[in-house]
Amino acid sequence: PTLSKSSAKVGETVTIYTGRKNIRYKHTISYTVGTATGTIAKNVASSVEWEIPTELLDSVKMEGSDCTISVATYYNTTLRGTNMVHLTLYPPDDAMPSVSEGWVSVSRDNSLIPSVNAWVKGYSKAKVTFDSTKAAAKYGASIRGFSITCNGEKTNAVNGAATTGVLASVNAMVLCTVTDSRGRSATATGEAVTVAAYYPPAITASMAARCAADGTEKDDGAYLKVKCAAQCADVQGHNTVVLRARFRPMGG
Repeated sequence: PTLSKSSAKVGETVTIYTGRKNIRYKHTISYTVGTATGTIAKNVASSVEWEIPTELLDSVKMEGSDCTISVATYYNTTLRGTNMVHLTLYPPDDAMPSVSEGWVSVSRDNSLIPSVNAWVKGYSKAKVTFDSTKAAAKYGASIRGFSITCNGEKTNAVNGAATTGVLASVNAMVLCTVTDSRGRSATATGEAVTVAAYYPPAITASMAARCAADGTEKDDGAYLKVKCAAQCADVQGHNTVVLRARFRPMGG
């Protein structure tokens, strides 16, 4: 037997040619895909068109699955032999789950810095909430679950929500995925957020000198004058630096 094509997507039509040697021969044609089996047609003469049924999607992988087509040749009721030909099956282009606008929403988790109303690198987390009513499986499948991936770490949603680890970049990207019961998935990037950079405060300049009561520097002054400058991450206007000085007598 031969085929009109060597590979096909579920839902497409393939012509199977029996290649019979005698016009009196009739053929029974069947298929096997994984554990799924079925009869395509009986009493076939020279060829038959087969529309690949969507029921086979449970057995067809994204990377392709082998379909063995068996052609049993009969003369009257006597089996003269069985020959096979192979077809590679793929899912249709629209087999993945579909999602509509608003299927994910992203909110800030600042449980590590509850007093700060901003996204902060190294402290903030992203909480993603999924709306299951805006995700649909195809061809009889069902939605199995949702997940997110951030910083290379995958987290499965529980009760429709998942939270990342602390955001390690100011350009944090959260990939949101919906997966159906056949293992097929659709992925989209969650809404963009602006993450503020953060670094510890640092003293950038300091000095100490003896001075007079009015602050004029004097080598024999009875007072001490201290100057200090520092900086900190702005964190979108939510962070400031405070300088404090303390002193004690020598040996105190």
